[in-house]
Amino acid sequence: MSSKVAKALRRIPSFIISPSTSKVFGGGRKANPDESQMFVLPPPLPEDEGKLTVVLDLDETLVHSKLPRNLQDMRQDEERKEETVPYSDFFEVMVFSETFRVHKRPHLDHFLEEASKHYELVCFTAGIQEYAEVLMDAIDPQRKYFKHRLFRHHCVQVGGAFVKDLRVLNRKLERVVLVDNNAFSFLMQLPNGIPVSSFMDDANDTALMVLQEFLHTIKDLADVRDHLRTVFSLESILGDSAKIHLDNHAKQLGLDYH
Repeated sequence: MSSKVAKALRRIPSFIISPSTSKVFGGGRKANPDESQMFVLPPPLPEDEGKLTVVLDLDETLVHSKLPRNLQDMRQDEERKEETVPYSDFFEVMVFSETFRVHKRPHLDHFLEEASKHYELVCFTAGIQEYAEVLMDAIDPQRKYFKHRLFRHHCVQVGGAFVKDLRVLNRKLERVVLVDNNAFSFLMQLPNGIPVSSFMDDANDTALMVLQEFLHTIKDLADVRDHLRTVFSLESILGDSAKIHLDNHAKQLGLDYH
């Protein structure tokens, strides 16, 4: 099962290149080493006590937006195909007076419906709130799937990229996983990462079904990080790059990540 999951989900580069900082829309926050001052979320609801917290990225993990060029900075800067093939499962939204299509990853609705029964789901995106909230409203209009939503301004800006510091969740990290297609997102808590391939337009994509099966195997573990280390080896693959980026960032801001 572990080798199957790793092969199906993993798409991790052997190096990290910092994308350029967004010049149009706002950036992320500066990391605060005092954890008591950085919590964003309230404690879990009574019905979510004890559940695994599953943090899901948005762009290229759950959906793919066909953004016009003038709105590209609304999401994390990463490698994307310029042209995609025709795709039938999509919806249209309007942001800043621009209308565009959003492709839904295959099995998205089923995955969210089932996952929300067993986990505390949080959507955490490097996209700006004005953009991402519109997409989240489209895929979860009644707010029955995601208990919380986090955006770019909740990220930490490191080397021009937006990193997701899971300490803002106010949850025990041994019971938190982050599912993301962008390796940069994991930098501050590599052992909590579940990497997935980037979704653009593949109607045969099965990543969410594989993810659903994998989450079921770890949902009762006291500390999921030990198992994730074994399956994905993110610290071995990205540890040196993560340390360089975070150390450089810490020196610039006078912070301590360790």
